[in-house]
Amino acid sequence: SETGPDNNCPGSGNTATKGLVLSTLDPVTGLPVMNSAHKAACGIDTKEPTNSPGLWFDTLWRTSTGTITNVKPASGVQVNHFHCVRVPLELDAAGVYYSYGNDTFFPLDTANIPVPYGKGSGTDYKFAMHAKAAFEYVPGLKFEFNGDDDVWIFIDRKLVLDLGGMHAATAGSINIDALGLVEGRSYQFDMFYNERHTTGSSIMIKTTMNLVPTIDVLFDT
Repeated sequence: SETGPDNNCPGSGNTATKGLVLSTLDPVTGLPVMNSAHKAACGIDTKEPTNSPGLWFDTLWRTSTGTITNVKPASGVQVNHFHCVRVPLELDAAGVYYSYGNDTFFPLDTANIPVPYGKGSGTDYKFAMHAKAAFEYVPGLKFEFNGDDDVWIFIDRKLVLDLGGMHAATAGSINIDALGLVEGRSYQFDMFYNERHTTGSSIMIKTTMNLVPTIDVLFDT
């Protein structure tokens, strides 16, 4: 929940903006890579501590010269604050779908995040989430999502759901059988979610995938 202004692309507001990130995760960081064409169009400067996607996962620290780094330097300035929260997917009575839904999704409001990264009191509208898991592919798997704002899902490090931008709750689904996966093999699942506007926050996940966390859900504030 950074203190910077809301950065968004022209035309966003009611519908998703596709193409904000590249189609594969960064091979070193395992995180989304901003599309350079959109950096200029959206006024995004990845060296500023705003809540733009460009700085979601970049770092925890800034050096005295302003350089972004993941390692605390001498006289370093903290840019972000991380907190672990579990988002439980519950199996339905029929034993078919795992799901989670929340129309007021503000998981950091009770996390006691220190100011200026947290609100201190009131609703924390600016946060980012990275959920990482693994699953075994079998034919017929389904995944559905509805929420706001940016949501990017990668399977096997490739972008398979692109709901970028600052927008109202928007639905999307993944045709997992069309991804060319091998039955019985385990694959990496990465979900990146960002809330960056002060009018609401919602999330709905429904899937037949047995997602096994490989790390806790991490919130970057």
